[in-house]
Amino acid sequence: MADFSKYLGKEERVLNSIDMKDETIFATNNPAAAEWKSWTTLVLTNKRFFSLNKKRLSMREFRLEDVVSTGWVYHPQWGRIIGAVINVVLAAIILYFAQGAVDSLVNYLVGVYAYYDISSYSQYIVYFLYFIAALLLIGALIDVIAYFLYKRTTFLMTTKDGKEYKFLLRGRGSQIDDFRMAVQDAKDLYLEETENRYFDKMRSVLFNQSNYEYALNNQSPEQKTQLPGDKTQRIENKTKTIDGSKTGQIEAAEIKQLGGQADDFMSQVKVVFAELGFDITTLQNGKGADLILTGEGLRYAVSVESRDRIVTADDVTEIVQARDFNRCDFGIIVAEGDVSTDVRNFAQQNGIKIIGLNDTDGLRN
Repeated sequence: MADFSKYLGKEERVLNSIDMKDETIFATNNPAAAEWKSWTTLVLTNKRFFSLNKKRLSMREFRLEDVVSTGWVYHPQWGRIIGAVINVVLAAIILYFAQGAVDSLVNYLVGVYAYYDISSYSQYIVYFLYFIAALLLIGALIDVIAYFLYKRTTFLMTTKDGKEYKFLLRGRGSQIDDFRMAVQDAKDLYLEETENRYFDKMRSVLFNQSNYEYALNNQSPEQKTQLPGDKTQRIENKTKTIDGSKTGQIEAAEIKQLGGQADDFMSQVKVVFAELGFDITTLQNGKGADLILTGEGLRYAVSVESRDRIVTADDVTEIVQARDFNRCDFGIIVAEGDVSTDVRNFAQQNGIKIIGLNDTDGLRN
């Protein structure tokens, strides 16, 4: 693989690269208005694609978060087989002509132009025709080998701005297969990094919220009289922020008692997710999910389990079904109560993240 290090950014690494015969950009899906580039290299990193033409010093990049969909079209190379057949037929015709027709032609010319002795040249003509026939047969063999060795493949990509890109790749079938797998790995890696980034942030904020509740509920009577007003004001401010933000579908937190004893855990979770920048949809019948979060083009199905419920394997199964039913990318369970190790392992096997607020060593120490 060529060295592309001077084109890479911080914490960026090359996953794969492949040469292209041409690159076509359909801004409006109109072939007449398409932009076309030839003989470039398509490079895939853990953060983006970029097409590079070193001779023309041109470069075009596509961030992975801007890629909406990708696809592949494999074209049968019937032209290779047709070319091989044509070459074989031409070679057969030439060989037939070289064996019989040349001698007949020489005899005719000798009979008509007896004063010219051209018979000595006939063998050279035959050798020349043999040489042409050999070239045609070699060309036919190359076409057959290329049919099995190379693939004519178009890589399709659509971006958020509505543009459609078509990359006609060239190379051996194994190279194209490796690049296709690298594209899938890059998409999975991007989703995983995005999920982990959000998950860590969710976990941190919800843990801080849980620590605050724990500290508040364990204050001495003298201290407790001073805290509720501060907490009430804090939650009222969050409620106002939610009501005035674009997440208008979020229901305002209803604080019925001070001190955190009767606070609505669901409302607190909504406040936290809103502060993280998610658009939130509350589901009345979500097939196992309570909330749908949307952020950076990804969708999360969320189940919120309060302290009086223990998360079971059935809850994990329900959020898996909710994730698929609501066409979400990830499933998350926010649990205020206990979560057993077996349930955590079962959730991990099914691609479900559990944010447990009551089972981390040292959380409330």
